Amino acid sequence: MNENLYPCRIIEDLIPLYCEGLCSDEAKSAVEAHIKDCDACRILCAAKPEPVPPEPERIPDETKVFKKVRRTLTKHKWLDRILILLLAVLLLGISVLSLGQIMKEQYVPSFETVFETMRIRKLTKEMARGDFSTFVNVMSYEPYGTHLYTAGLGSLIYETAENMLTESYAETFGDTKLKSLKVKSGYQCLITYGNMLSEAGYRTKSYAVASDAMLEFADGRFLRLTFYPGRDGGYFCYAAEVYNSGAMISDGIPKSKADPNQKVNPFCRTMYYLSDPDILAPRGWMEKLFLKTYTTDKDEKRRADSISLRFSETVRDSIYDNVSAFCKQYQAVSCTVSHMQFDSGKKELYWTMTLEAKDDKGTAVLLTRFTRDISGLLPQEPEQNTVYTDGCSPALADALRNLFAA
Repeated sequence: MNENLYPCRIIEDLIPLYCEGLCSDEAKSAVEAHIKDCDACRILCAAKPEPVPPEPERIPDETKVFKKVRRTLTKHKWLDRILILLLAVLLLGISVLSLGQIMKEQYVPSFETVFETMRIRKLTKEMARGDFSTFVNVMSYEPYGTHLYTAGLGSLIYETAENMLTESYAETFGDTKLKSLKVKSGYQCLITYGNMLSEAGYRTKSYAVASDAMLEFADGRFLRLTFYPGRDGGYFCYAAEVYNSGAMISDGIPKSKADPNQKVNPFCRTMYYLSDPDILAPRGWMEKLFLKTYTTDKDEKRRADSISLRFSETVRDSIYDNVSAFCKQYQAVSCTVSHMQFDSGKKELYWTMTLEAKDDKGTAVLLTRFTRDISGLLPQEPEQNTVYTDGCSPALADALRNLFAA
């Protein structure tokens, strides 16, 4: 007896639902009854996958979920705190630098002093390696006068300065390695006084950033380089060999002819000569020294010593004796020394000087010219000097002619 109540086409449509377990009990019974006698539908039903029971719903562990959430919140909280702290430090730094930029106090940092410190540190590292090519291009040549630039002598000065610094640095520090470098920049207040129509006068202030670089070498020596900005945009640089405490050993400036403990640092002397070549020249200082009246032997010796120190080391003793003897016998009436000039033919710095002196018979005028090297003014040949006399004794004319001779 055939129990198939439904044709194959209907059973074929029900087989997928049967296999998935989604049909009703009546449809399930009809399919099972049909496939007992129908081979084709039985094969079709066997090819379908067995119904997979649905997985039980997973309920997450509430404790673990809250722990995970708590860890995430704690992590974000610390990140927020770190960001707030960094932002506060950044705002504090900007505030301090902005305040320093406004106040321009010596020990208050500003944007200007921070950038200057970075610039000087880089420049000083090159100099410590014996490389002065960058420095001579940023060195101020203001003391040399604008006439050197108009005469086209800038390149000559650059080349000469670099050679002098390279040679003196090699002589002084050789292959000594740099151990440490500290740079500190701060404002220097420059005050200029002047007189107006009123008695009160006026005062002007200007601020410039100066930097101190302290170099410590492997052999235990210390070198301090002080940088000041010039009005031409370059740097004045003064060098001094110092102790660890900062006390001076040598800065290249002659202190006293009679000082047996005076030490000469060739590099410091070169740096001082290049940064301020006119400071040791007699302009201004020698005029005052000759024209000032001294009343004691001690003062006379001080005058002779001060003048002789402006000359090269090898002739200071003879210049001291000449000046000392001259000032004891004769009186200087006037003294004029020119600003520094440059002889492009001889490639040398020079100054001209007019010195008038008198004795009990009359007066005499000395016209002379000074040149100098790194150690000071050079002695003069008597025949190169011109002396004009007006009734004075021959002794006064000879004293003037030989005053600065070795």
